[in-house]
Amino acid sequence: MKRRVLARFLAAVWVVAAVAAAGAGAATGSLPTRLAQALHLPFVNFAASGAVVVDLDTGEVVYAHNAALPLRPASNEKLAITYAALTALGPAFRIETD
Repeated sequence: MKRRVLARFLAAVWVVAAVAAAGAGAATGSLPTRLAQALHLPFVNFAASGAVVVDLDTGEVVYAHNAALPLRPASNEKLAITYAALTALGPAFRIETD
């Protein structure tokens, strides 16, 4: 359960970073609309992808697409998620498992 929550958090961080890097400020519309637009890529099957974005201050889910769909991250995505995790959690963070 903790792994799934962490994976969703990291995916959300990655999506937000990707949108920001792509110039989301220039896009019009609400954040959920801009996120949905950013995830519609010509080489990615939208129905087979998923993302969850959570407001870190309130814990509110801002955007969700296939949130419960179990997915394996692509190799390149793992790099961005690892960077986001190290930046947000620090290198000393440990995930406790049973």
